[in-house]
Amino acid sequence: TVLVCVFVLGPIITCVSLKKYFGSEDTYKYLLNMVLLPVHNLPGVFNMNAYQTVNGPLWTMPVEFAAYIGLMILAAVSERLCKLNGRINRKRLNLLVVCLLIVIYLFTVFYLHNQMLISIARPMLIFYEGVMYYDYREKITLNPIFGIVALIVLFAFAQTFVFSLLFVLLLPYGILSIT
Repeated sequence: TVLVCVFVLGPIITCVSLKKYFGSEDTYKYLLNMVLLPVHNLPGVFNMNAYQTVNGPLWTMPVEFAAYIGLMILAAVSERLCKLNGRINRKRLNLLVVCLLIVIYLFTVFYLHNQMLISIARPMLIFYEGVMYYDYREKITLNPIFGIVALIVLFAFAQTFVFSLLFVLLLPYGILSIT
């Protein structure tokens, strides 16, 4: 995707000359996206847009990569703990991780007010909630009616102080229930 953006779409869409486009170091900095270092702009591409980002979802890649690495570590740690104590397994450890991430997320939202940390904590929490839903799939009932109600409640509280909490609690259930 990054290569197509830089070498195909960028040259077609840019409003600067191709010489200036390919002569700019910003063109080649965009390639850092391939090693999970987000760079959002290409010279002359989408200059008229409110957000000049070429491929906005690329910012999620480092967070997703970290989430999968964390899941690998979680599995390895839980395997070792299970050998030491048969009551500890990945499901329980993941539930603990979800609870810990909820606390971290709420602390970040309501105390630190740091948008960068929130943009990392929120998707990490939702990722591990998804893992939790998978782990406990035989115990958690995903009802489409409840899922729709959860999403309606979420959007009803969109302009309130509890939205951040409801977002991470209701959105995963709502989406998983209706898909």
